[in-house]
Amino acid sequence: MAVEDTPGRIPLVKDGAVGTEATQSTEQLPIGYDAVAQVIIDELGSAGCFQGWDAEELVWPTATQSTDHVKDLERRVELVVAIQRGVPSLRDRRLNEAYGDFLNAEGVYHQGTLIYLQLKRLFVERDLGDEEEFLGLYQSILIDTLANREPGGEAFGGGVIHKLGLARVPLEHAQQAALTLPGVILDDPRWSEAFLIVVDGVEVELPLQSGLFEVARRTLDYLAAGDLLSTRYNVYSNFAWLGSSVWRVMVEGDLLQRKLSGIDGASQKSLQRLSQDIHLCEEMLFKFYKAHREDPGRIKPKDYWYGQPYSYLTRDMIDVAVNVVDRCKDLVAGLPGCGLVAPELPELLKGDIDRGSFLEHSSSGREVILGRWHRLIKMAGWLVASWRIGSEKRKLARARVNRHTRLELGWRQWLGWAEETLQRFGIEVKVTIDPGFYEIVENLDLTPGKTKVLFLPTHQSLLDHPVMYQVLNSEELRGAMGWEGSQPCVMLARRNLAASGVKLGPWSMTMFGVTSDDFDELLEEVDGYVTRDLSGEAGSPLKRVVDALNERPAVIYPMATTAAFGTQLFPLQHPLFASLPQDVMIIPIALRGIHSLWPKTPRGNMNLNPGMVEAVISPPLLGETTLMPKRRSLRFQLETAALVQAVHITSLLNPEPQ
Repeated sequence: MAVEDTPGRIPLVKDGAVGTEATQSTEQLPIGYDAVAQVIIDELGSAGCFQGWDAEELVWPTATQSTDHVKDLERRVELVVAIQRGVPSLRDRRLNEAYGDFLNAEGVYHQGTLIYLQLKRLFVERDLGDEEEFLGLYQSILIDTLANREPGGEAFGGGVIHKLGLARVPLEHAQQAALTLPGVILDDPRWSEAFLIVVDGVEVELPLQSGLFEVARRTLDYLAAGDLLSTRYNVYSNFAWLGSSVWRVMVEGDLLQRKLSGIDGASQKSLQRLSQDIHLCEEMLFKFYKAHREDPGRIKPKDYWYGQPYSYLTRDMIDVAVNVVDRCKDLVAGLPGCGLVAPELPELLKGDIDRGSFLEHSSSGREVILGRWHRLIKMAGWLVASWRIGSEKRKLARARVNRHTRLELGWRQWLGWAEETLQRFGIEVKVTIDPGFYEIVENLDLTPGKTKVLFLPTHQSLLDHPVMYQVLNSEELRGAMGWEGSQPCVMLARRNLAASGVKLGPWSMTMFGVTSDDFDELLEEVDGYVTRDLSGEAGSPLKRVVDALNERPAVIYPMATTAAFGTQLFPLQHPLFASLPQDVMIIPIALRGIHSLWPKTPRGNMNLNPGMVEAVISPPLLGETTLMPKRRSLRFQLETAALVQAVHITSLLNPEPQ
């Protein structure tokens, strides 16, 4: 069957012009901030952000439309304020629609996992083949089911986000690839083998083909629901809510600057700095829009859609918006009696949202805000403890012990450092295991070396690392996994992870008392970790982590960097999922409340405060069912990446309205 074409997209912004994107039109129109603003107004207008407005009012004023610049700027403010106020309720509505579908598919999928495990065990016990042959049979069913699946359309993706060029139809990438791949070999006699299994709590007898089709159907429904939820979250939270909040600050600041420029006594130097910040904000918003139009199928994004550059861009957007508000307030305060009011920072940028759905849970997070000197004293003690760990790591690197012993001792060092860190700052860690976790893992042997286990935590704070050590060493997790003691894990770490430290001119030292390069070397040699961008004969970083899964569990932060604000969860590094073996067990982990304890924004802050983190351990996702077959055309694994992001969204944030 043919797959429907992706709904039409507006032309991409390229080199100062609107180019065509495989469309019938070859026209090129002048482009810039004004043109993009009008497109957004048109599309969000159809989504209900301008109820009560006449169509002729929904026109973005440009510099060439009139000579009354103040009036034009006032209309811009009115339009953007309407969008910024309308986005939260639109976000809640669209996310709750997708969440309902995801929640329904989730339980059904996990029951499908139990069907799969039962069939695999009985298949091998009957000597019908080994586990690899069973996986091959399932994947042929999966490809056939995917290729013949009814493609998602308007009901799945939402018309607005497609017209803005910000999304795709769920499963479209995988489905198009599946249409080119061979499917089920019909003459295999094993398809008719019947197995007595438990399906949704009822004992039934199913032929192998019917059983595997049921698993494939449930898996694809879950992947599609996760795709939809992730897409909507990326659009309405990461793009629309953050973007409109920064946009509002920019246009209100622009209007105030224009009004103040005509008042005697206004500081020209301050007005110039405000103007520079507004122009910088405009450039960032334009880049932000382009980033969100990035093709999700690209291994390396051109315009930063995911990963560290995107996170830094959004952090800088927030920081510049704060600067604009502060400069406006200083200017107004310096002109008492001018009759003007400075803009206020929108609630999202302040981090104090108190209404809506999919926000941080109130049961966790920051408890008190420490004073500056109290915090500095704690920081000084933490630096001493970290310096001591660095010294212990260096001693262990020189010690004549075997590799196994070195890994065990290195792991205990980090556990001790994590415990001391959390105690010093008054941070409590509560571990919650999803009830569905136990039913699945009791069908698996999770002994290291028997089952490949990959933990994928959220990444919301600079405190994630000590908290994760505490989680991995907790009685709750060890008991759920069936581990007698804490198991040393391999971690994928960013190179120069500890680069921020003591700097004196060209000389720098990490908080661990060694240079950044030496610290990376210690992670590799002592702890057996893998640092990204570290070249060598061992191969790519991901391949080295995959190889390590044969003997140890692994921890990877799939966002690859820290979120810029509390509810930010951007797309995961999908090349990671293309590198994973099929027989891996993926365990998503959400660290609730951790962002408020030590946020990434503003840049370089030391706002570390006490509080409580709740680590929520989700039921495992089997790579055998959720990872697409190892075919080059399906290598990107967009769908699995979107699914894990959806699990993170639903387990990290509170879907209930506040």
